[in-house]
Amino acid sequence: MLYSLNLNYYTKNMSKKKNSIKCTFFGFTMAETKRNKIIRFLKKNNYDFEETYDYKIIVRNITFEGFHCKKVKLDFCREAIWRIDADLGVFEDENLFKSTYDKLSTTFNNKYGNYCIIKDDFGCAYEDEDMICEFICRDKQITFSYTVMNVDIKTLNILKKHHWRLILENNITVPKSGVYLLAIKHNYDISYECHKMKEGDSFYGVVGASTAAPTDNFVPVAYHFFKEFVDSNSISKSSCITDSSWRQCVFDSASRGLRVVAFTLNGFLTYGISESTVLFFEEEEAFTYKDTYLSPCWGDEKNQQDIKILAYHYIEFFGGDGLSYWFYKYRKIHSDENEK
Repeated sequence: MLYSLNLNYYTKNMSKKKNSIKCTFFGFTMAETKRNKIIRFLKKNNYDFEETYDYKIIVRNITFEGFHCKKVKLDFCREAIWRIDADLGVFEDENLFKSTYDKLSTTFNNKYGNYCIIKDDFGCAYEDEDMICEFICRDKQITFSYTVMNVDIKTLNILKKHHWRLILENNITVPKSGVYLLAIKHNYDISYECHKMKEGDSFYGVVGASTAAPTDNFVPVAYHFFKEFVDSNSISKSSCITDSSWRQCVFDSASRGLRVVAFTLNGFLTYGISESTVLFFEEEEAFTYKDTYLSPCWGDEKNQQDIKILAYHYIEFFGGDGLSYWFYKYRKIHSDENEK
């Protein structure tokens, strides 16, 4: 069954960027309508939807902005809807993919042409003071999204709490020697690397990037600093950890996030990243280390390395919210360049 999902945008004096774009969704308002109210509406009208473990809502097989979407994902901040991602799916037919891309481009340029801030082979982005509208086309898949900008305080608080620092220029260098976790942008995704670095080292140099342009494919966008692991009884699993940011691998909450792990590799102190809870460190005895990631062997002992787990350091994902915030701050700082 195909349902219809409508977002109506109303603007006054579109030629003036000072005026914001107002968004209504099912007659409700972005950044104001609460999650429970939307759930009641979806249930009452028999929409095919699910609530995910990370507090999102996914609505399937609907018409959104005039396009058939396999799913539309709704994100919430402080119980109010603040981001909508629409996925048109993967197009097997090249002609259909191209015609849909052309139609999307025409639709959004007609509506938001005055607000265009980025346009490249992957799509476009439009921004006023209150909203960001983006559509992305890659690997024969098309998605578009709307994000309310006035919830950046939520993202900023998360970044401050976990000490993520944005990298907005390519000449930013390491402020002090230690261990650094880097969030790296791949188009519109985030990956992570962990490096021991010295004061004055280049964040861009360590990942092989050159510029901070948001259209670049492999750019460090944020870093998290923590001190090197130190123990008092030489290197052993039972050592007394002297820095409170490091935790013994005997307890861990089930929180989703990154664990930077201190371990020995062939007897030498090394740092790696894991997205697994400490439970895996306790239950597994065989590990592999590759591309700064530490992983259980999962029964493949032939790839086992001489690894001894010592301690871990927890940090919340930088994630898509952090990347959107980085885009927002980058565009603010480089607005004069974007308008050239």
